[in-house]
Amino acid sequence: MIDWSILNIEETTDESVITQAYRRMLTVTNPEDNPQGFMMLRRTYEEALEYARNQGFPMENTNIMNETSTDNLDKTIYIEDIKDIVRKKKREVNETIKLDIPLINRKLNNNTIEDSDDKNNVGSMYDNALENTARIEGLAEDNNTKKKEEENLSPIEIWINNVESVYNNFEQRINIDIWKQLLSEPVCVEIDSRMDATDAILTFLMKHYNLPQKIWILLDKTFGFKENEKELLEKYPKEFIEDVVISSIDYEDIINYDLFVTGLMIDYDQFIFMFFNLVRLIREGDMQGAYDTLVSL
Repeated sequence: MIDWSILNIEETTDESVITQAYRRMLTVTNPEDNPQGFMMLRRTYEEALEYARNQGFPMENTNIMNETSTDNLDKTIYIEDIKDIVRKKKREVNETIKLDIPLINRKLNNNTIEDSDDKNNVGSMYDNALENTARIEGLAEDNNTKKKEEENLSPIEIWINNVESVYNNFEQRINIDIWKQLLSEPVCVEIDSRMDATDAILTFLMKHYNLPQKIWILLDKTFGFKENEKELLEKYPKEFIEDVVISSIDYEDIINYDLFVTGLMIDYDQFIFMFFNLVRLIREGDMQGAYDTLVSL
C-alpha cells in the first residue's frame, strides 16, 4: 500500500505530479541527515511511479529499496545501476565483434542450418558484425583524416585542440594532473610561443570558464594573468578579465567540483549554470524563481 502522505499529494496516476512532488520533498529530506526518511521517500516515489505506469493496478513487487541498507547509503547508489547496463552493452558489442564471420558465411552458403529461425538469428548476428566492422573501419578512417588535418595545424592550434578535448571530458577537466601535463607543453613555456598560447587559452576561456579554482591558479602560474592584468584589460573585455579570470583565481569555488559524479552522459555545464542561477535568485530574494530552478535541477 502506497503512503501518499510521504509525497504530500493525493493518490494519482500522473507521473509528472508524482515526480514534482518527489523533487519538492527532496528539498526538505537530506539523505545525510535523515537516511531512513530519504530511503522511505525514494521507495514511495518508485512505488508511486510503478502504480502510475500500471494505471492504478497493484504492483507485483514494491520492495525495490528494502534490500539496501541505510548504513551503506551512498549518493551514487542509482548511478551504479546505470554503469552496470553500460558494461553489459559493451560486453554484447564485444561479443558481436568477435563473431566468426567466415564460419557464419560458410554455414549460410552451404545451407547447413535447417531451422529458419536459426538462419534469421545467424543472419542478424552477421549483419550486426558487419555493421560493427564498418563502424570500426569508419573510426579508423576518421582518425587518419584527423591526423592529416593536424599536420596542417600550428603547434598552438594542436595544443588548444587538446585543451578543448580535456575540457569536454568533465572528469579530465577537473583533474589538475592532466592540466599540469597540458601546461608543461613547449608552446606554454617557450618564449617564442608563450604569448600566443596565452592569447589562445584566454580566447578559449571566454566561452569555457567552468573550472575549479585550483585549475585557474595553475593557469595563472603558467601564463601570469594577474601579473599582466593591465595589459590583458587592453586586449579583452573588462568584465571577462576582472569578473571571470581574476575572480576565479582569487576566490574559492562556490560549487564543489569534487562532489560531482563523473562519467555520466549529462550536461554538467547546464547543471552548473542552473546552480549559479539558483544562487543569484536566492541573493535577489526571488524565492519562487529559486524554488522553480531547484525543482528543475
